[in-house]
Amino acid sequence: TLLNLGLRYKRAGFEYRLDVFNVTDTDDHDIAYVYASRLAGEPPGGVEDIHFHPLEPRTVRATLTWRF
Repeated sequence: TLLNLGLRYKRAGFEYRLDVFNVTDTDDHDIAYVYASRLAGEPPGGVEDIHFHPLEPRTVRATLTWRF
């Protein structure tokens, strides 16, 4: 399970925002693909395998926007 948190506050032309991504610091795959790939020394047709992109670690982002 992936849990993100976002807080926003607006006042007098300013917007303050705080985002926390992957709040629980889950160590999992963001997405997984199955396709053939080939490394040196492997058969010309490649090897069917699961390739994945891991989730980003817990990240905090703060943003200040000024509208004039």
